[in-house]
Amino acid sequence: MSIEFINPYSVLATTAVASWQLRNASKAPASEGLLETVKRWWLYRQTMNELSRLTDRELHDIGVMRSELESVATKAAAGR
Repeated sequence: MSIEFINPYSVLATTAVASWQLRNASKAPASEGLLETVKRWWLYRQTMNELSRLTDRELHDIGVMRSELESVATKAAAGR
């Protein structure tokens, strides 16, 4: 009997990508493959992380409100 180890990071990443893909399904082209979806999700996460680190003052300087971060990151991931 063998025991398989499940990497929790890969499970979290897979779950996060699937969740993000479902939320943004209407914004993605139907022909987009898994690799492109993962790339877009990664760009979204990077953008969210970077913007989240900024202070409210810094966000104000670039013309973004904290409540708009998800929208800005989604647009960045979509290439708009």
